[in-house]
Amino acid sequence: MRPTTHHPPHMYLEDTWYAIISSVYGGRHLLQPEGHKALIRDLLKALVIEFKLTLAAWVILDNHTHILIKSHRDAELNRFVGRWHGRSSLTSTGWMASADAKCGTTSGTLAS
Repeated sequence: MRPTTHHPPHMYLEDTWYAIISSVYGGRHLLQPEGHKALIRDLLKALVIEFKLTLAAWVILDNHTHILIKSHRDAELNRFVGRWHGRSSLTSTGWMASADAKCGTTSGTLAS
């Protein structure tokens, strides 16, 4: 186990499953259009391959995501989370959605 510099500190363990929830800043519904969800899904799948992680399940909602992922090395999960948040943030920059948008979902499991 080793702490990160994030506050509150996060501890990453090897060969451990993690449920990670990421939300859009301010709760905005920037992921509402289905095409936006597909971009986030494709980014997630590419990063899982890049970092050699195990993705068991995921859901992409209008203003947040849930992923169930297994890390095989603690350093990889830390780097994955940083890249996941960084790239998804850059991807969503400029996306606009109305505050009263209907909630839609995209989800899957490893077989998706």
